[in-house]
Amino acid sequence: MATALRNETPEQRAARKEQIKAQKADKRARREGHVPDEYGQKQCSLCNQFKDLLIRCQTDQTEKWHMVCGKCWKKVSGGVIDGDDDHPDYRYGGLWKNLHKADKLPDSLHEGDMGADNLENLEARHDNGKP
Repeated sequence: MATALRNETPEQRAARKEQIKAQKADKRARREGHVPDEYGQKQCSLCNQFKDLLIRCQTDQTEKWHMVCGKCWKKVSGGVIDGDDDHPDYRYGGLWKNLHKADKLPDSLHEGDMGADNLENLEARHDNGKP
């Protein structure tokens, strides 16, 4: 009956069901922390590289907002937050940070070889900046 209501062939229905299963598996993997390092990154407007931290700014007379990485930001701003005399059209607009990056867990936690008591040690090491 469902096939007749959607006017799709059995092959189209099977393909749609497979697509839904793949989407659910992807969501499940993200919830469990199995995500690639690139997950959640955005692209720099100028160099087109994907980054976890971008600066929102205006760089020219068009007043269009750009998301630029740290390397490109130094070029468009002169390395000064409010710009300088050499960059009169520069305007700072804030930071964007990849919040999904914090969701990534080390592989050792996924494999189950680390006990719950060691999780506190891992968090303490992470807070101190150690891997």
